[in-house]
Amino acid sequence: MKFSTAVALLLLVATALHDAEAFSPSFVPRNLGKSSFVSKLQPPVSCSATLSMFTEISGGIEQLREYTESTDKTSPIAKQVRQSPSFFKLAGMATVPISALLGFGLVPSRRFAAHTVGAVVTGLAGVVGKSKLDSITEEHAEPALAQVIIDHGLDNVQETAAAVANVQETFGSLDEDFAAICTSVYSTYLLGMVKHNPIAKTFELKELESLKKALNLDNMQVGEAHAAAAAEWYRTTCLFTPEEELEDPEHPDRQAMDKLLFLTERAFRQAGETQEAFTFEMTRVAKAVRLDLSTALERVQDIAE
Repeated sequence: MKFSTAVALLLLVATALHDAEAFSPSFVPRNLGKSSFVSKLQPPVSCSATLSMFTEISGGIEQLREYTESTDKTSPIAKQVRQSPSFFKLAGMATVPISALLGFGLVPSRRFAAHTVGAVVTGLAGVVGKSKLDSITEEHAEPALAQVIIDHGLDNVQETAAAVANVQETFGSLDEDFAAICTSVYSTYLLGMVKHNPIAKTFELKELESLKKALNLDNMQVGEAHAAAAAEWYRTTCLFTPEEELEDPEHPDRQAMDKLLFLTERAFRQAGETQEAFTFEMTRVAKAVRLDLSTALERVQDIAE
């Protein structure tokens, strides 16, 4: 048959989407935490992200797991796109030419003009289909990146960095867009470190540095990530914890806040920021948790001691 190849490809795409049970991209809200309480870490079922260079399971990895699981529940095809994003990209690229071919071949008319109109209409439907598929891959690039960090960990930074670069290539993300995705994943990871254990650990500084290198972030992007994590942490914490309780040094949420400030200050220092840049970034994070710079630095010093 003249268009058997095109029809077969179209059926393949349709079958894949049918197996996914739904085909409507659902944008995943970046809900970085539902509660301010400090959860007790449970050993994960999978051992793929044990991070052997660190002495305990990372709260950052736990948070990324929660994020990807939430994505899977929100979108029926999230897991399939994460596992085979290249297939969906290929399907999107094939939609337009297949529709154009079917438009010329299947529109019942003897007039060339009628064929042309039919092809344009069917082709436009293909463009819409491609747009949908592209939105799916773009929407799930961040969960796919989170899964890379979960699977590869931070033991071998070069290996993880290569896997991160592969995510960008597979999803076809522009450099600027992918940098924003990497910044968001770093922020989610940092929030998990604070959420799952309010006690600061020295190895966590190395952990953040390794994450920064794996995601290829510069100092400005790290500053954005810390500010975003601080703002999100404070917002979700105050839903359950009154602000006055954050004044109690023994309160778990106060300890988590101080840990966030400590990790932020040390991350900025070890990045070699100028004093002006450090003051700007640290002030921004302090304001996100309703503190002035001097108070925030006092908290950091207390944690260091």
